[in-house]
Amino acid sequence: MSETTSPGWIARLWGYMLRHRASLYISLAAALLGSACQVVVPLIARQIVDNVIIAKTSPLLPWLVLLVTLALVTFGFSYLRRYRGGRVALEVQNDLRNDMHDKLQHMDFASLDEMPTGQLVSRANSDSTLVQGLLNMLPLMSGNVILMVLSLVVMFFLSPLLALVSLAVTPLLILLSYRMRIRLLPATWDAQQREGDVAQMVDEDVSGVRVVKAFGREQREIERMTEVATGLYGSQMRAVRIESRFQPLLQAVPVLGQVAVLALGGWLALHGDLTIGTFLAFSAYIGQLMAPARTLAGVLT
Repeated sequence: MSETTSPGWIARLWGYMLRHRASLYISLAAALLGSACQVVVPLIARQIVDNVIIAKTSPLLPWLVLLVTLALVTFGFSYLRRYRGGRVALEVQNDLRNDMHDKLQHMDFASLDEMPTGQLVSRANSDSTLVQGLLNMLPLMSGNVILMVLSLVVMFFLSPLLALVSLAVTPLLILLSYRMRIRLLPATWDAQQREGDVAQMVDEDVSGVRVVKAFGREQREIERMTEVATGLYGSQMRAVRIESRFQPLLQAVPVLGQVAVLALGGWLALHGDLTIGTFLAFSAYIGQLMAPARTLAGVLT
């Protein structure tokens, strides 16, 4: 007799998202097309600098019109990505809350009495908000991944050496993010648990205030609340200390990589191994590459 296993959280979350597949597909398509438009812009700038300004072999007006058109199209795709992606996130959050409510309504009184009210209310709100924030990032992250891949392809076409230098920063970012995650996740989990304990104690004291006053235990409850709240503060400060050690590194590493690429690219441009337009385009691609890398690093944490 085979044991049935419940699907993982990703499969369950994907099922919720498929309830709103129209907005989901529109946001993902907008992220893809918007990223493709952003990749083309530095190539147009390269064409203007090399062939219009320096070589003077091409007219300027068609390229300017193309740049303006791409800017308008990118704005439209960004609007669709953010609006539809945010709508999916809010609708999934609403579905989760409705399903939690329906589940609680169908449970018997004995099971409900065993469930801590504070933990239930606190974690239901915090966890659904985390899911909503994750889904808000999904279209942006998908667009960033596509932007990174397309930018790297173009960068290897323009200058393989500079592309390798810029790519060397990404593994270091992922390593730092992973090390931060394995230390920060237990701290944030403990803070969430303690937040639920505080809510549970507040619920118990409010509902049993007459009993507390009847037995003269106000000072004891105040001390208990102080102890639990102090533990919550300490747990949250632990997470802040861990984050403060790694976040500066996550911000500094992409900047150092960008400086190295710009220095090497400038040296190549001065010695004629790289055109001015290609160097400027490469500088733009570095910015497009590092910003998604930082976003990916933040999601991993």
